[in-house]
Amino acid sequence: MGRIGACLCASVCYFAPMKPISIRSGSVTVKVYSITRPATLRQEARTIFTLAWHAAGRRLTKQFADLKAAQFEAKLKADQLAAGRIDAASNVTGDDVALIREARRLAGDVPLISALEQWQRARALAGADVIMACEHWARRQGKVSNPLNVEAAVEKFLAAKIASGVKVKANYQRTLPSFVKAVGSQAIATVTPEAIQAWLGNYDHPVTRNSHRRRVVTLFRWCRKKGMLPLDVMTVAERTDAAREANEVIGLVTPEQLKAAFILIRKEAPTLLPALVLLSMCGMRRAEVAGQDWRHIDLERKILRVTHAKPNTPAHRLIALPDCALEWLFAHRAKAGAVAPKNANDRIRRICRVAGLSLAENGFRHMWISARVAVTGDIAATSLEAGNTPGVLIKHYRELVSIDAARSWFEIRPSSKATSVTKLKKVSHA
Repeated sequence: MGRIGACLCASVCYFAPMKPISIRSGSVTVKVYSITRPATLRQEARTIFTLAWHAAGRRLTKQFADLKAAQFEAKLKADQLAAGRIDAASNVTGDDVALIREARRLAGDVPLISALEQWQRARALAGADVIMACEHWARRQGKVSNPLNVEAAVEKFLAAKIASGVKVKANYQRTLPSFVKAVGSQAIATVTPEAIQAWLGNYDHPVTRNSHRRRVVTLFRWCRKKGMLPLDVMTVAERTDAAREANEVIGLVTPEQLKAAFILIRKEAPTLLPALVLLSMCGMRRAEVAGQDWRHIDLERKILRVTHAKPNTPAHRLIALPDCALEWLFAHRAKAGAVAPKNANDRIRRICRVAGLSLAENGFRHMWISARVAVTGDIAATSLEAGNTPGVLIKHYRELVSIDAARSWFEIRPSSKATSVTKLKKVSHA
């Protein structure tokens, strides 16, 4: 018969509807009818599932190509009709149900209506930029995605300090590796004050402990400035407790010890005499002595300008040269170049120690400040020359040395054969 005859035959046998499937909910029944449509010249035979129900006095239908989809929709309509939700049964489709289900999944533990209300409020406050506003707030609060851990934050911090010219070896490198070892894997924003306090407990000496704490506080403040931590609150490092430091006992070198030191150095290493003069009679720090250049010492004007001041102290400060210092320096003066070798202070102390002369740590500088305050009575001027604040001098150096001892300190001069100050004034420094 050919294809046309087969299609005509099928159409004759087609109109016998199959028994409907009943979906019940309480006393409500929704039926699903299935009808097989015959093949045509353009389309193969297929089965259509028709859902039929009554709502608001009307008979409503909906067709599906899949039996499971039709049964799901029938159950939904039956439940809605049984619950008296006639309007919903008339309008809500399976697509609507799937949409609501996905919305509830996205809302998580937040009720769907509450989530929508929060979104509406956020939109009212931030407009179309609500997501950008939320990201900005998260950065301010340190609640960014993929936050840096402590180890990565320390690496960035040290790199930034080095790039800006800060020397980190003598300070941050003594502290941060230990801190990283303790909490390095934690996100910088999740470190607690208790964790930092526990790490600080490894250091018994109050001064050492507070030095380490200050460096960690600097780290956290830098992270806050860079947006790794909340910008408007105190960091967890700042919430830790500083150790209580006992009053520091200042060690002094006596005038008798200084006389002995000059005798030893003149005999064993006379090239170190200028360094000893700068340490004891000008009160310079060891690093400042190591960096001092002869170009910045004016013997005629009795003034020394510090070539390389200690970081975070007054730079390029001037120090008045006492007559005793002038006499010692005159014999070793030069037009330019380093006044002393880098290790001058250590060599001086080693020579004295081998000879049995014990000198207090930083005793030269401490004695010079104390003697200078005692002789002049001018704390403000002495603080400028020393590169300290007046408060430090008042706390540590006032009334430590008698007037007689202070005067003896500045009367230690070379032998009578040395060039006198009077003759010095007539000699050109050039």
